[in-house]
Amino acid sequence: MTAEIAIFNKTSIALAADSAATITSNGQHRKIYNGSEKLFTLSKHHPVGVMIYGNSDFCGAPWELLIKSFRSKFSDVSHPKIEDWSKAFFEFVSSGDQIIPAQMREQYFFNFLRNEIVKSISDDIDKIAQNRSVDAGDVISYDEFNGIAISYLDELIESLNHCYFFDDYDANDIPTSYVFARDNFDIITHDYFSQYEESFPDDVKEKLLNALSLIIVKQSPFGVTSGIVIAGFGEDEYYPVILSYDVYGSIFGKTRKILNRSKSSLSSDVNIFPYAQEQEINLILNGCYDELIDNINISVLEAVKKSESQIDSILSENLSKEKYQEISSIIKSQEPSPLLSLKSKISAHTNSNYTQKIISMLRFLPKQELAQMAETLVNLTAFKRKVSDEHETVGGPIDVALISKSDGFIWIKRKLYFSPDLNHHFFSNQLIKKE
Repeated sequence: MTAEIAIFNKTSIALAADSAATITSNGQHRKIYNGSEKLFTLSKHHPVGVMIYGNSDFCGAPWELLIKSFRSKFSDVSHPKIEDWSKAFFEFVSSGDQIIPAQMREQYFFNFLRNEIVKSISDDIDKIAQNRSVDAGDVISYDEFNGIAISYLDELIESLNHCYFFDDYDANDIPTSYVFARDNFDIITHDYFSQYEESFPDDVKEKLLNALSLIIVKQSPFGVTSGIVIAGFGEDEYYPVILSYDVYGSIFGKTRKILNRSKSSLSSDVNIFPYAQEQEINLILNGCYDELIDNINISVLEAVKKSESQIDSILSENLSKEKYQEISSIIKSQEPSPLLSLKSKISAHTNSNYTQKIISMLRFLPKQELAQMAETLVNLTAFKRKVSDEHETVGGPIDVALISKSDGFIWIKRKLYFSPDLNHHFFSNQLIKKE
């Protein structure tokens, strides 16, 4: 896990990222290291930066390697817009075979389909079958298991049909993904669905193939996400642009990604975007935790429903049937209780009394204050993790950078894993590359 932030106004963008890298296994924290690099320049000569969070790999290759290779290969290239920078970067990581050979991409995707999707589907169907067996007090038959599998897959396909496609994918990619799943069906289903040791029934296999073909090209709960934030100024852009993407690997020469519009500067010229662990930053911006607002809303709604039930019970006990139906009809015809809009009212209150008071001042903050604010907000998250009983999944040195149209990409704070005094050649090489 990590904590990163982007703060921008019309003059510049401040980016800050911690250094904690969490190693997990089967959803459990195993180890935390405080030396990870998450903030990079995407170009040595142009004002463009990139931050990464979540999964640190892309199809098995480290994002750091991909970013620095892109930067080196296209050192003299410029693009008119940040959107064009993003397109060029994702085309590079999705199509280049030197860093990620075709065999490496295929193996990564086989593992994804087999160990995440098919395993999850198989486990869910087995769990339903086990519960059905317990309720019946006997082992369910082969035909009953087939019925459970078909019903589960029908529901899954129905839900996937309502999902959006990944960016750059559409319905024309479904036949291709179907063929891919069909050609590798034995590999990705190996060791799962033990009931079908000899062969899958044709109807179950067809439905599973349809589900897999949709999962490959559509947004779904399956898969490990990498967060990629590309920020800066294109050649023709005079105001900051931030584009945030959720990335789920690559197949068919395209990146399985989603533009996260809520964390991108598409409709604002000043804002604060927290990424990954956002709780402490949202506490500062909203005046309270989002979880607290949700719990208050749930508790109040439960109290309202209980009160309405008690009132209805009192009316039914003390009024004639005709009078009760008349009054009950009147009550049901009224506008919903004002308490039902509690969440929106709290949101409006926090926005006007907390969020906007901070956002409004961002318009006038000088560059150095933007950088200091970004570092402080990340530091708050790290401090909270340190003094609480939670895992210290945010910590280590904080990298801070400032990007402006006039000055380009400027490091405010940057950690080095080596001593500068012992590595003068490193900085000499950097100067030669710039020349």
